[in-house]
Amino acid sequence: MKESDMYQPIKLYLERLGYTVYPEIELSSGGPRADIVAIQNEQLLIVEMKTSFGLAVMDQAYHWAAGGYAHQTYIAIPRRSHWEVPIIAQRALCSSGIGVLQVELQDNPYRSVEAYRMFEENRVRTHMNAEILGEAQQAQHIINILTPHHLNGPDAGGKAGGHISAHRLTMIRAQEYMEAAGDWVTPKQIVENIETHYFAQDKAASLKQALLQWGTDFCEYQVIGRRGMFRSKQL
Repeated sequence: MKESDMYQPIKLYLERLGYTVYPEIELSSGGPRADIVAIQNEQLLIVEMKTSFGLAVMDQAYHWAAGGYAHQTYIAIPRRSHWEVPIIAQRALCSSGIGVLQVELQDNPYRSVEAYRMFEENRVRTHMNAEILGEAQQAQHIINILTPHHLNGPDAGGKAGGHISAHRLTMIRAQEYMEAAGDWVTPKQIVENIETHYFAQDKAASLKQALLQWGTDFCEYQVIGRRGMFRSKQL
């Protein structure tokens, strides 16, 4: 499992809890980046992801917790049956108010969006609860500078790996819409009926380009009446 493979299940898990999730956020100019920043009701939560537990990730999480950047701080690691977080490390984390999330090492067998989301979010378990701080001096500043553009940033932990990204979810939704439509549809019709990750003014043009490049395995393209249209290959 790569760090980036943990991002999607953690994102969906936090969204189920009511958080808005931002990947790869630089919390101070020229400073280190947090893998995940999540906000709910003016409360800021930070998650640092690592493929193995150790002093490096403890130090990163401590920087956010002790520096007043977050109301809650978590470390996220893959769950492996042959080891757990050492007791001495648990005591150090507990004294610093840092929690631990563990992500199950499982491949998602589902293609539909709802089944995928449910499976992914259930991969995350809270091994240790983080302390909720009443005050976090830097948190409000971070909340104020975040914009919708940050939601569309790179997936936390890097872009490599086989996880389903926001782009992939858009492709899945487009595929499902075309299958349900049962006929040729325009990119504009698709974006008007599904949720996408695009922030460009012309979302239809962005989707058309993505389908032409990445959707050839599940859809076909044809110009009909001077309009570019797509149809599911399953028809």
